[in-house]
Amino acid sequence: MKKKATLLITNLEKIYTMQTIKQKDVIYSHAYLAMHHDVILEIGEGSYTHLLDKDTRILEGRSHFAIPAFIETDAVYPACDEWNKTRKLQEYRMQYMQHGVLTMAMDSHAQSFLEMDIVPKQALTYPILYGNAIIKASTKYTKKRFCISTRDNHFIMQDPLLLAQLLHIKQGMDALLLLKALTCYPAKALQLPHVGVLKKGKQADILICHGNSLSHLFQGLYENHITQIVKKGVRIYPNLLI
Repeated sequence: MKKKATLLITNLEKIYTMQTIKQKDVIYSHAYLAMHHDVILEIGEGSYTHLLDKDTRILEGRSHFAIPAFIETDAVYPACDEWNKTRKLQEYRMQYMQHGVLTMAMDSHAQSFLEMDIVPKQALTYPILYGNAIIKASTKYTKKRFCISTRDNHFIMQDPLLLAQLLHIKQGMDALLLLKALTCYPAKALQLPHVGVLKKGKQADILICHGNSLSHLFQGLYENHITQIVKKGVRIYPNLLI
């Protein structure tokens, strides 16, 4: 018996999969994205009726596009006393999640919880571009593959998209390259093959953003176009996080 979609997002303007075939980026137009519980069941253009049954939940994706959820490569919990520890850590994670981060690399003792995956930090094969360097923007960054981290010793920030927007506006970096620095490059660097891309069988960690194309995501500072967040096939924002 063929699997049916438990969640289906239809009429998406674009789906940026972060896959490459013969060195060409795989991008779907006017497409659908189907999930079966916690994994991606199918991505395609055209009819999706073969994926439906009475239990399929359908979300309308018109005037939106889909991208993989972001990955933080070098997170650190803020200092706090034991009395406020649980509340502070929950607030810290929520800030990351509301900005599209669903996987974080931290010290190995950190515990995952329902809406976020915590993985051990490790030496990375790709360089990390940190928040303080991005904000100073003193030199143009020319690495072909890199990761973006919000970690900084002088301020607290849980919004990697803001840093990517700065790179796009100040240094003219390509939007697709910046998206890779937030998704598939961190996944490869942290050896996490199940996230960072949108592909059949991969974990369904997905951001749905308002706009017709990826360029909308990086054109303005502090403009958060993320309208839906799906973690392991379950929509956790805007309804479950608030």
